[in-house]
Amino acid sequence: MGWLLRRPTVDVAWEHAFELKYLPQTSSDEAVAQAAGAAEEQLGRYLAADQLAGRPGLRGWVVVFHGPRCAVLRRTGTTIGGSLPPNRPIIDPLQEQMFRV
Repeated sequence: MGWLLRRPTVDVAWEHAFELKYLPQTSSDEAVAQAAGAAEEQLGRYLAADQLAGRPGLRGWVVVFHGPRCAVLRRTGTTIGGSLPPNRPIIDPLQEQMFRV
């Protein structure tokens, strides 16, 4: 995981960790919800790793694609800092149109 470590010559205010899941369009809504839950658990393990734990400005994001559509886009409860409450949907249905292919 050495490539995930902060470069001393680059000073950034925010860092982002993403867990992406892709499901076929034929998947059920229940499968989408299960994939989102699995993604949050996996991301939580990543963010709890010694190399990432306690890094200020680190944000965790779960993204689940259901076919060509972005079905889930949210910050996780395991993120460090920030003002958004955990599991708050980031995009509303109108904004979601931007993510459709």
